[in-house]
Amino acid sequence: MTEHPTTYPTSFPAQAKRLIDVVAAADAAVRAGIPADRWLAKHFKANRALGSKTRRLISDCVFAFFRWRGWIFANEDYEAALIRVRRHEPSLDHPLLDYIEHERAAEVPSPLASAGDPDKLAPDWLAGTLTGPGESDFFTRYVQSLQQRPPTWLRVAADEAGTTYARLEAAGFTITPWPGRLGTAACPQAISREQLRGPAGQPTIEIQDLASQCVGWLCAPTPRTRWWDMCAGSGGKSLLLAESVGTEGYVLATDTRSTALDEGKRRLSRHPQLKQRVEFTSFAPDQPASGGSAADWDGVLVDAPCSGTGTWSRSPDARWRTAPDAIPRAAETQARLLDIAAAAVRPGGRLVYSVCTATAHETTAQVQAFAKRHPDFVPMDMIHPLTGDTARGELWIHPWMGPCGGMFVAQWQRSA
Repeated sequence: MTEHPTTYPTSFPAQAKRLIDVVAAADAAVRAGIPADRWLAKHFKANRALGSKTRRLISDCVFAFFRWRGWIFANEDYEAALIRVRRHEPSLDHPLLDYIEHERAAEVPSPLASAGDPDKLAPDWLAGTLTGPGESDFFTRYVQSLQQRPPTWLRVAADEAGTTYARLEAAGFTITPWPGRLGTAACPQAISREQLRGPAGQPTIEIQDLASQCVGWLCAPTPRTRWWDMCAGSGGKSLLLAESVGTEGYVLATDTRSTALDEGKRRLSRHPQLKQRVEFTSFAPDQPASGGSAADWDGVLVDAPCSGTGTWSRSPDARWRTAPDAIPRAAETQARLLDIAAAAVRPGGRLVYSVCTATAHETTAQVQAFAKRHPDFVPMDMIHPLTGDTARGELWIHPWMGPCGGMFVAQWQRSA
């Protein structure tokens, strides 16, 4: 930690109060169900005079607060929470935080009784809902993996996969590879943002989490095939699929959210070579998708809405605003989407189901229920993109593997 002076600017009392008030207000917003990043964006828009360094400090403190909330927060004392959180987040090294602790030097709060208990780092309902492949300490390991924000992962365009170093260095980047992080055997296009130092805005690079890239790789479309990305969001996986289907292939990217589709179209505009292969359009689960929903798709990807426990390392506030009844509601939606997708897959075609969560209802139980409803779909063997292990029908990407988001993937082939 950087050594800071013991005398502080006269502006610090007001700045400290503002920081504490912002953390308190963000907590109130999250309690009301508002995502912290959305609340912060609105706060910064209303306070444009804040400099970039101040905004960064505020954001870091807010997200660190939610990450360690169960261990650091008690009695509505947000000031004490900020003092405690630094013991778990050494990167929060700032003289303003030194000042806050200095002012309470005589009563520096001791660790709470909850500190060290993984159960307290997540809502009470989580332990009874998680499922994992044969690990007795799965819950503890899963929660601990959520306490470190994973790196920002990027995806290099497919035509650069074999020359990643040369092309990026020619563009002015300096690459410092991490062992096992750059160009994994199955995901040669993946590279973490922390490995790059240089100019930004290269059009052939997309921000996409490693777990999300793994889903696209597991789809493994072949040239001249037709794929339906049912819950496309902003189109990261759609673009990855489009690179594989080739000039004679086709990808239909659908979503219920117009804002997500608009973002997908914007991203597509940066890849002119893919424009004839991808179509972004709206989709209502109770209506046929444009482009045809008959059983004529070579592959359908259902990256379904879910409770999102696998994203909690990047969005630590989500663990405190996700209600337990969100799981059965999400599972109901997932089952409906899977049934629609099953009807759209041609004989011999493939269905891929993915969710960024680890709850039993949305993963293994969902797969078991689907098997009973659709016996003509046969589980497929898959090679784990990060471990190389073979999995039958279903596969787990855990947050600690990248580190990245957590993801569950299932894949079937429809009987001919």
